[in-house]
Amino acid sequence: MNEELHKKIIDRVFPTDTLSIGELEEKYTARNLPDTAMVTRICPSPTGFMHLGGVYLSLICKKFADQTNGVFYLRVEDTDKKREVEGAKEIIYSSLKEYGLEYDENPTYGPYIQSERKDMYTAYAKYLFEKGDAYLCFCTDEELKTAAEEQERLKLKRGYYGKWAIWRNKSEEEVLAELDKNTSYVIRFKSHGNGGKTFIHHDLLRGTIELPENDMDVPLLKKEN
Repeated sequence: MNEELHKKIIDRVFPTDTLSIGELEEKYTARNLPDTAMVTRICPSPTGFMHLGGVYLSLICKKFADQTNGVFYLRVEDTDKKREVEGAKEIIYSSLKEYGLEYDENPTYGPYIQSERKDMYTAYAKYLFEKGDAYLCFCTDEELKTAAEEQERLKLKRGYYGKWAIWRNKSEEEVLAELDKNTSYVIRFKSHGNGGKTFIHHDLLRGTIELPENDMDVPLLKKEN
């Protein structure tokens, strides 16, 4: 890694007033709750009507929170603006109220609209980027679609990993060249897992199970939102 160019990329991508992790933790201190309290949440997307599954999950989350003197809150996941339906947020609010699933409001930990929490996510994305655990990906939708079709044809799992993660190891010079062209990008998590290896997990419901390591470089933030 070219430290000088890496720093230059960070300065280009992240605003100078990006909060540090320490500043965030100071702003959002630990909740004053009993040790056994559960903090639960639902995060429906405003893309249409409230699904029965969303109401069912809300019932479970509220029950756990109430039984343990905890907190049940709603966070609206509205980052996919292409699919957002006008009036869908109001449908979410009214549906929960109709079924008596009132959520707790605490401005200390808000905002509760996903798109309004960008400063928080940007802070952690920058932290990962500085450590070398995140990178910029300039793949187009068409390139990602082509890769997914090829993976399906080869009967491989779909996703951005291995040889399909074409921006994972690009040089700083190549990244800066795309930034100069104002190319759209996403910030991806750089997974250190090996999909060919497995690990043992002791699940409370399913017992001891063997799972593959995660090697997916999932997107964290998009340039647009």
